[in-house]
Amino acid sequence: MLFWDVMRKRGNQYRAHAEATAPHVLSFTPEIVLDGRSLEKPVNYALVRIIPPTGIEVDETRRPFVVVDPRAGHGPGIGGFKADSEIGVALRAGHPCYFIGFLPEPVPAQAIEDIALAEAVFVEKVISLHPQADAKPCIIGNCQAGWAVMMLAAMRPELSARSSIID
Repeated sequence: MLFWDVMRKRGNQYRAHAEATAPHVLSFTPEIVLDGRSLEKPVNYALVRIIPPTGIEVDETRRPFVVVDPRAGHGPGIGGFKADSEIGVALRAGHPCYFIGFLPEPVPAQAIEDIALAEAVFVEKVISLHPQADAKPCIIGNCQAGWAVMMLAAMRPELSARSSIID
């Protein structure tokens, strides 16, 4: 009986998560900066700023970190789902943090090139928000987002001083 009760609760949690407009597993509070659906070539991606948790001080003149979420089926937010994630570590070091995540359903006719162009717009926005930063953004691509970060670095090398791929 206990097993089936746990399974029922788990199923209810999954359904509530799946029914959300932008389901994610981020453990940090996001604030939307740019919605990719409003771009010239719309995509189902968005740029959010991570609100530092209570007790964490962020220095706006430090290099911003941008984590690009993978599309690995875990649900948006895997790069910031716990305090020891890339976002958590960068926040504790005092860096402003941003997250590029996605909605579950692609925009009709969306192509991979459209996503790469949107990511460039997102990074340009981060740069514009931190004109006094001591360096260009550090862009981190987790798993499948690693190739996206590589494409972005190849297309627009001037946007980042450093890109990281984590597999």
